[in-house]
Amino acid sequence: MSEGAVTDVVARGTLRAHSVDRPVDFPLQVQVSGGRFQVAGRLRTTMTSFGFDPPSVVGLTTVRNGVTIEVKLTFVRS
Repeated sequence: MSEGAVTDVVARGTLRAHSVDRPVDFPLQVQVSGGRFQVAGRLRTTMTSFGFDPPSVVGLTTVRNGVTIEVKLTFVRS
């Protein structure tokens, strides 16, 4: 990977929510620049995939089933 270039990668693993494990492919972008290693990505999933319904209050509000998990990490050598 060349300095400053952004590379797309996929992190494969297991996501646990509500005591339910599901395999996921988490799309990420990686960049090395100025001595820093940065990782950012976004994963979309649903609450029902993990065995629970979106919360709602009848007649007042309903929460959508979709969930977005975003990460942005910066690693710096100490």
